[in-house]
Order: sequence, then structure tokens, then C-alpha cells
Amino acid sequence: MNIFSRLANLVRGFLSLFVTGLEQQHPEIAYENAINSMVEKYSALKRATAAIIRRREELAERLSNQQKELAQALIQLVGSAALVVEDFKPMKEKVEQIIQQQLAQAVPSLARRNGDCDDMGFSGDQPEPGMPQHRL
Repeated sequence: MNIFSRLANLVRGFLSLFVTGLEQQHPEIAYENAINSMVEKYSALKRATAAIIRRREELAERLSNQQKELAQALIQLVGSAALVVEDFKPMKEKVEQIIQQQLAQAVPSLARRNGDCDDMGFSGDQPEPGMPQHRL
């Protein structure tokens, strides 16, 4: 196995010397190969650049569409919130009226009960004698 690899290296070396001799005799062949290699690399680079630009445009369009959708959703949300506030406004007014009515009824009742307690000799500070005392 070792002999075959050495023979292969020898053949490659002779071919390399032969090609080097040809290139020295005809330098335009080496230049042509270098130019062809650069043209191939340039074509590959153009394709890669085009793919990147196309991807960027797709992403920009997708971003624009999503921003439009977000703006529409926000407009709908604000509109819905305004409707909800308007829907609850009559309820709020009705609740305020009920609370005011209840307070108007409760204040005289509390004042009357407070007066009854004063007439009976109860003060809110001391418990009635004989009543159990609770500590908080």
C-alpha cells in the first residue's frame, strides 16, 4: 500500500512539473484559467447577493403587512373600548343614583338610631353592663 501512494505522489509530481512547464511556455492559459475562475466566483456572488436582496424585500413586505394589521387591530381596540365606556355610562349614572338614594334613606335612619341610643344612655365607647367583651 505504501508503494502505491509513493508512486501516486511521483506521478502527481511529474504532472505538476509538466503543467508548470506548459504554463511557463504559454502564460495566457494560466491567465485564462484565473479569469474563468474569477468569473465563476463573481456569478456565484451575484446569485447570493440577489437571494439576500430578495429575502430582505420579502421581510420588509411582511413587516409592512404586519404593521398594517397591528394598526387596524389597535383602531378596532380603541373603538371597542370607546363603545364599552359609552355602554357603561348609563349604568354608572344609575348606580350613582341608587347609592345616593340609599344614602339619603340611611342617614336619617342612622341619626334616629343614634338619638335612640343616646336617649337610652348608650355610648358607642363602652359596652352595656352584662354584655360579653370581645377583644380584637
